[in-house]
Amino acid sequence: NMEVRHIQDKGCGVVAKRHFLPGEPLLVANPFFLVDERVLGITPVDVRNEIIMLALSKLPLRTRGTLDECVAKRAAEAGGSREVDIILTNAYCIPATSGTPCYFALYPLSSFFNHDCRPNVTYYINKGWAFNASTNRDIGIGEELCVSYVSLWEPSWIRRTTIRSWGFRCQCKLCGLPKELERRSDNRLARIRELWYRLESWKDVI
Repeated sequence: NMEVRHIQDKGCGVVAKRHFLPGEPLLVANPFFLVDERVLGITPVDVRNEIIMLALSKLPLRTRGTLDECVAKRAAEAGGSREVDIILTNAYCIPATSGTPCYFALYPLSSFFNHDCRPNVTYYINKGWAFNASTNRDIGIGEELCVSYVSLWEPSWIRRTTIRSWGFRCQCKLCGLPKELERRSDNRLARIRELWYRLESWKDVI
C-alpha cells in the first residue's frame, strides 16, 4: 500500500501505491529502535554515537538494510551529517511518564514520513508505544503521505520557527500562501483554538 521513495527536494519520503479514502487505517507499527533520552546526554558526543551505533548493529539484517538505504540518502543530502544525528531527526518522541524517561523511537516506514502543515495522514502513539496512522482525506496513487511535526493549530510564524529545529524550511502549500491569505489562515486557526478551549472548559462555562 505504501513505499519509501526519493522525493525531489526532500530526500526520502513515503508514497501511496493505491488510492486511499478518508479515514482508512494506514499502519500500526511497534518501534524497532528506542533511545533513552539519558543516552543523548552522554559526553563526549563520539562516545554517545558509538553506543547508539553499537545498538543499531544488533538490528535484524532486513531492518538494518531498509534503515541504511534511507539514512545513506539523507546523509548525502545533508552534506555528510553523522548517521546517528539523521536517525534521531527521524525519531518520534515518546513523552516521559511517572517514573520513566522520555524515549526517542524509530518505527518501520513511518519514521520516513515528511512534514506538511496540512498533512494527509493523522497519527497517534498509544500507551503501548505503537504508532497508529490513518488518512484524513482522499489520497491518490503516487501522492506523498505526510504528517505534521508540529501542532496544526499554531500560527504560521510559530510553525516555521519550530520546523527549523529539524533543519529545513517548510515549503508546503500553506507556507507558500501570499501574506494576506496567510493572515486569514492564522485568524481562522486562532478562532479554532478559542472554540476548542471553550469546549474543553464547558463545565466552567455552564
